[in-house]
Order: sequence, then structure tokens, then C-alpha cells
Amino acid sequence: MKAVLIILWAGLFLDGTDPYLVQLRQIYEKAPSKEIYCKQMLKMLDKVNNQQPLLYGYKGCATMIMAKHSFNPVNKLSYFKRGKNMLERAISSDKNNIELRYLRLAVQLNTPGFLGYKNSIDIDKKFLKDNINNLSDKQLVAMIQSVI
Repeated sequence: MKAVLIILWAGLFLDGTDPYLVQLRQIYEKAPSKEIYCKQMLKMLDKVNNQQPLLYGYKGCATMIMAKHSFNPVNKLSYFKRGKNMLERAISSDKNNIELRYLRLAVQLNTPGFLGYKNSIDIDKKFLKDNINNLSDKQLVAMIQSVI
């Protein structure tokens, strides 16, 4: 019985997707609507630094999302700027990472215009359209298709 369960569980990740990343993506989708998920993401990513660009990009996004859950305008801006810098640093470390480019596009599409963070929308959309067919990760493909 155990062998059957292990085989079934392993089959969920045949495309090579890390279960930690699958969980992180699921929480990321919920983070804008509930602060508890945003805090959970930040806790999961607490020890992550810029040596892990993809995870650092998610940490930057979670930090920016915290701005949505803050009531103090100064804190809102601080969260946003700090998270934006983290995401941009992650992208500059790994310019061809399709998931990082998806994250930036998703953030820029949902950021108020007065923050001035909309300068890469067209570039990222084109990059994602040009590269989506190279992905075997079905979860990531679905996430990208939701924004392009």
C-alpha cells in the first residue's frame, strides 16, 4: 500500500516541479486576498537571499503584497519599495527566468499607476509569449496564461 501511495505522489511531480515551489505558488495566489497567506510566504522565505533568484523574487513579491495589508501609508510605501528592489535584483541575477518575468508582469499589472512600476509590461508579455511553449510545468503555464 505504501508503495502505491509513493508512486501516486511521485507521479504528481513528473514534470520535475519541486513540491516546495508548488506550495509556494499556491500560497502566492492567495496572499493578496488574505494577510495570513502573505505572512506564511514571508516565513517560508525568511532565510532566502539573492543567491536564490527565484525564491528571492517570490520573497520580493510577498513583501510588496504586504503593502496591500498595511494601513499605514509610510509602511505601505516601504513594503512596496523593498519588495520591488528584491524582485528587480532577482531578475537582474537571472534575466531569462520565465517565472521571475511572470512575477514581475503580474505585479506590474496589479500595481497602481502612481507608483510608477509599469515599465516592463510589454517586454515581459513578449518574453512570456515567446517562451511559454518551452515549459513542461503545467502549473506555471496556467499561471502565465492567466496574465498574457
